[in-house]
Amino acid sequence: FQVYKKRARRLYKKFGRDIIRILTINLNYAQINSSVPSIISIPWPDSYVKYVRGWNFVNFQWTTLFNVTCSGSGWDYRATVALACAVPFIVLLLFSFLFLVKRCRAFSKLKKGLSKTALVDTAETIFSYMDKDQDGSIEEFELHQILKVIHSIPDDETFETLDPLILDLRLKLIGEGNNIDEGLSEKLFVNAFAQNNFGNTDIGKKMIEWAVLQKVRSSMLSGGLLVLFLLHAPISQRIFHYFVCHDIAGRTFLKADYNISCDSDMYKNFRILPIVMLAMFTAGFPVVIFLLLFINRNRLHTTSVKAQFGFLYSAFRPNRGEFWEVHELLRKLMLMGTLVLFESVRLKMVVALLVCVVSVANLNYFKPHRNSIVQKVAQASFLLTTCKYVLAIALVDVSETEREVLGGVLVFLDICFVLGSLGSIVAVFYLLKSH
Repeated sequence: FQVYKKRARRLYKKFGRDIIRILTINLNYAQINSSVPSIISIPWPDSYVKYVRGWNFVNFQWTTLFNVTCSGSGWDYRATVALACAVPFIVLLLFSFLFLVKRCRAFSKLKKGLSKTALVDTAETIFSYMDKDQDGSIEEFELHQILKVIHSIPDDETFETLDPLILDLRLKLIGEGNNIDEGLSEKLFVNAFAQNNFGNTDIGKKMIEWAVLQKVRSSMLSGGLLVLFLLHAPISQRIFHYFVCHDIAGRTFLKADYNISCDSDMYKNFRILPIVMLAMFTAGFPVVIFLLLFINRNRLHTTSVKAQFGFLYSAFRPNRGEFWEVHELLRKLMLMGTLVLFESVRLKMVVALLVCVVSVANLNYFKPHRNSIVQKVAQASFLLTTCKYVLAIALVDVSETEREVLGGVLVFLDICFVLGSLGSIVAVFYLLKSH
């Protein structure tokens, strides 16, 4: 690994985004898939129930993992909800700590000076932030924007008054012997830092410092939000279960734990915690992400906004997939959380099918993924999820033999999807390497 570390980093930089998307699609599919039998209460085939039970770990069933629900442990469903409510705050604290550690290390590296490899990577990062229109070259207006972002000029400075400064900066970046009218390509921009010593100028130093710190911030934010995206639906599902009670002979009990009476003061006093978390995390988290993107919708590809929020939509097609993460949050929330609140099984299946059909239509209309292979994996995931609920309707009234056959079909489709996803990761490497 040490020998191939540099090559591995380059491969990750080139292919990592698409591979992470494929793995995320698989994990989302597995989370929804593993929760279907517990939400849709019908006689599922035994083979399929056993298969799905093996995927319970993707929904982070900590209580089952550590066997803390054993008789006599004093653990009831309130403790499960309390633990679920604490997890988002633990994630935030953990990534805040990691951010401070990485920020200190970044300052230390800047003082010592960056290696040539690190300088090239930093220059490429700066270029990707500056290239607003994604045409592979930097124009004067984009240079003007980066000067504002690194605070080399006041925010209210107009583009027209900076012609001499922009021209001088562009000459330094392009270097001698190159035609200024050809535009500032990525190769010329990187060479200005790696070979022409542009990184030692005042503006160059500011660019490098800004890019290094921005990279730390973006990596921690994207990592933290990725974890919260994956945890959002499972945590919300546990919270929703706290509001599902079962009437037995005039008394109501919590369906997730019949030791808890929904009429008791103990249940009612604890209810404030899941209500607050529903408002803050279940509803608040996707709303905040949506508002951040919506408020900046006309500036999402400018240097300043892209540097702050670009990790939310950089993996998706411009003007097509900026809001796709919010779409996925809501889709999973509906299929894994909100369905719990419906009493009628048939209504659950109808609502689930409606959500799946609308999601498939959105995926094929917007085509949010940059890579066509990732798009195909997402299409397979959405279609197979829809098939699950179609087969659920069929399983309501079939013979035992037919039920077992359909169970085999469900398991077979899942295995095909997982193997196909692994094959698609290999295809991403092969196609991009040969490009």
